[in-house]
Amino acid sequence: ESAVGNALQFIDLLRGANLLAGVRGGAGSPRLAWRLLDAQGQPLPPLPPQPGPLAACTQPTAAQPTASLGWFIPSFHAADIPAIRDVAARHRALSRQIGIALDAGHKVLTVGNGAWLTAQSGRLQGRCGCLPWFYLAGLERDFPEMGLNAGHDLTDDGPSLSCAPPHSLDEMAIALVRHALGDALAQTCASVLRPDHDRGRGRAALQANPQQHIPATRDSTLARAMAWMENHLDEPYSQARLAEERR
Repeated sequence: ESAVGNALQFIDLLRGANLLAGVRGGAGSPRLAWRLLDAQGQPLPPLPPQPGPLAACTQPTAAQPTASLGWFIPSFHAADIPAIRDVAARHRALSRQIGIALDAGHKVLTVGNGAWLTAQSGRLQGRCGCLPWFYLAGLERDFPEMGLNAGHDLTDDGPSLSCAPPHSLDEMAIALVRHALGDALAQTCASVLRPDHDRGRGRAALQANPQQHIPATRDSTLARAMAWMENHLDEPYSQARLAEERR
């Protein structure tokens, strides 16, 4: 009954975060790992391992002696509020597991109406969440102890991280990276995942007049770095080599 595409899209975002972590910190940098669970909370057969820098660390490393754990709950295919109530009622055991996870200090991430399973755990009294406007009245009636951030696409409140529409999954991934791996990597992910319309306009201007952006700073470190990158677009990116070449 779950919107599996939500989970697979989120995994792709986490893989991208791991790729950026490797670029910034090398092969030994802390990474995000994941596994898929069924409706009883039991692990599904693992996906084939990804090669090279996309492989997720499944064990804590020396740089990350303890792992932070979280649960990701996608939206459910439900035509209306009574239908999502039926889904939640059938999966009370899973909500209990989520409650145990929250008691253990884990974080729970929900998309859309997946917030029903988290709210049903009874562990989010006084916490805020967000979900699509057409579910607000139903969740508020069923769980009046839980606050709702109407009009917001993403809410990060203590153990709960929730987004209303699936197109906010990139912002959820950035928030998770910030909690798990720090602000620096989160900012790097944001620069890649968030649209930058100003940068797009600037790029168009550079393409219109390609010879005028380097000459004014021809001998600067930045100019040499830009020139080296433009001449080596077909090679793997390496911050260490870039730093060496721009001297």
